[in-house]
Amino acid sequence: MTVLTTYPDPANFTNQAVGFLAVDVEPMGPQALDTAESIEVVLADFPDVLARLAGGDLKMHAVHVATLWSAAARIVLRGVPGAEMLRERLQPLFAG
Repeated sequence: MTVLTTYPDPANFTNQAVGFLAVDVEPMGPQALDTAESIEVVLADFPDVLARLAGGDLKMHAVHVATLWSAAARIVLRGVPGAEMLRERLQPLFAG
């Protein structure tokens, strides 16, 4: 599901960045990339990544940060089928 559509640099470009959320997925085979693509898959614990971002221990591009927090908000505030256990683990990050 789409959790965020944003415009990374609207003063200079017309591109959009679209963030997606998929839960309970596993890699099923090798990547099939276009010749100009380079995508690194990093497996990490989602609540841990958000805690590290909130604590200043992890830094990344603002579009990625916005997508991660938008996905977390979608899980916590709206509920996402299949993400019930994740919701429980994310709630303390929104409690302050």
